[in-house]
Amino acid sequence: MVVKELRQGLRSPLFIWLFIIMHAALTVIVLLTATEGSRYTAGFFWFPVIITLVFLLPLRGMGALLDEKRLNTLDTLVLTKLSASRITFGKWVAIAAQILLLGLTVFPYMIMRYFAGAINVALELRVLCHFLLMGCLLAAVTVGFSWIKIWLVRGVLVLGAGFLIGGMAVGMMEMIAYDSRMPGGKEELAMTALAWFLAAYVIYYLLDFAAAQIAPKAENRSSMRRVVSLVVLGILLVLLMSIDNLGVTRMIESIGLVIAIVAGIDAATEPTQHLSIITLPFVKRGWLGKCVGRLLYPGWHTGVNFMLVLGVMGWGCHFYGERTGDFRFTANYLVWMGKVCFGLWIVYAFLPRLKPTLVALLIVLIATQTLGYMFASAADQWEFPALGVLAHFSPLAPMYESDLDHLDDASNPAIQALIFLALLAWRARREFAFTRQIEAQAQADLAEEKQSQLEAAGA
Repeated sequence: MVVKELRQGLRSPLFIWLFIIMHAALTVIVLLTATEGSRYTAGFFWFPVIITLVFLLPLRGMGALLDEKRLNTLDTLVLTKLSASRITFGKWVAIAAQILLLGLTVFPYMIMRYFAGAINVALELRVLCHFLLMGCLLAAVTVGFSWIKIWLVRGVLVLGAGFLIGGMAVGMMEMIAYDSRMPGGKEELAMTALAWFLAAYVIYYLLDFAAAQIAPKAENRSSMRRVVSLVVLGILLVLLMSIDNLGVTRMIESIGLVIAIVAGIDAATEPTQHLSIITLPFVKRGWLGKCVGRLLYPGWHTGVNFMLVLGVMGWGCHFYGERTGDFRFTANYLVWMGKVCFGLWIVYAFLPRLKPTLVALLIVLIATQTLGYMFASAADQWEFPALGVLAHFSPLAPMYESDLDHLDDASNPAIQALIFLALLAWRARREFAFTRQIEAQAQADLAEEKQSQLEAAGA
């Protein structure tokens, strides 16, 4: 898979023209700025590298999986005994190899700039490695969302991620060009290790998420993705409790919250898959495996439990990051949990056929927030108390803006979160009943298999 995709990529006109244009631009820039101070010419030098490696080349993965579906070649790949994860991973590795190949061709220009302007080669090598990582990360985004059929949605997601990653690359380029404000020493080592660790997690998550979209239902991709998310959040919590650097802890705190929110909502919007082959590995481990399955079975009913666990861990990231009793954040976090539970309850109770569920949840949340702000504005202008109560003490309420001095001030959002969590649990009772039936069937199949093995051994 990797060899096929890499050969096609290297022979494509896009790669050839990007190779030619980038080298032509670098040659002209190095010749024109060879006698200038490297500190002020670094921006000109790195700009074509960023455009090529970080933005344009990763866009090759925009239709990686969708093209296979349109050409009806996906079934052929499956017949070759390639799993869905190997297909998506192979497509990403092919693009990452092209990015790495073009990145290696930048070395001669760096050597020329070193002899011409005495640049800091070690610093620029590290920067180039960061640019290569950013390009591979955007390639994972393009491949991870390439299964979406609506080109507008796919384009918005990819362009949003591209501008975010490209903005980080430009910010790093400006640090070199103007101030050389790259962190040094242990802080640089810690932030670099954290960045590469989190980038590896994001790449895995996106590729596995894409593999789940093309994999057969019997191939359980969700459980391992949830386990990895729990492990990553656990590592971040350990780092927060052991690191005293304020800048690093703030970064870890923000990243932990984002992981908890994204992974939790992803799990809570998964379609249910009641198959005995999925529950069998959990049933083999007895009652403990069944308890763990209530968090890891694929489906929104277990995803709600998983979302709550991640919510507690995300709040823990903030608590250890701030190391203060931030009750305002606690109240806002409870409001967020209540809103998500309310949106999920509306979707699963009244809009069960609206697919995909994540889009339906976003529509419900946007609609309720819009109504909440409208009611709050109308209550202030018309002095209508009923609208004010509806806007501030209901699921339509916007995030809290008042100062909170005590944990008791978070009682109203906590009660709302518990109410809608209970309604959501009541809605999920039917799915858990099906899960228990499938577990009983898997247990019976396991007992029958053991009996057959004993009879075969006795014979």
